[in-house]
Amino acid sequence: EVANHAIRHRLFVDGRRVMVQKLLSEPIQCLKSQVIGAGHSAATCPFVHDVCTRCRDMHRMIVCKVRDEERACSNCRAAKQPFCGHGAADRACPAFENKLQFALERNPEANYRFFPTDDPATWEDVRGP
Repeated sequence: EVANHAIRHRLFVDGRRVMVQKLLSEPIQCLKSQVIGAGHSAATCPFVHDVCTRCRDMHRMIVCKVRDEERACSNCRAAKQPFCGHGAADRACPAFENKLQFALERNPEANYRFFPTDDPATWEDVRGP
């Protein structure tokens, strides 16, 4: 109920009113292979080499020399979608958005602005009427 109150009325932090919203879980992305929703983390990744988030080559992003307009997403390439113009860490990536939508559809609570309680006012659907 405290969280719902904060969502509805916002909070004051350091004298400023700030917006509050529920944090929705996102699909996990391995920071080594860049695969979204693979079910593993970098520590348990089966890939031998790191995959660059910017260009999908076998090196770490910190050493990547690819310009912004030359970025190429490894997840979109694997999904046979256009993969140029964004990297694997881009939240506007079509492959990420597809995985996110799938995850949200499997979590009914994600459809509500508030944390549902017995109070019908907390049943506000974010998808509209």
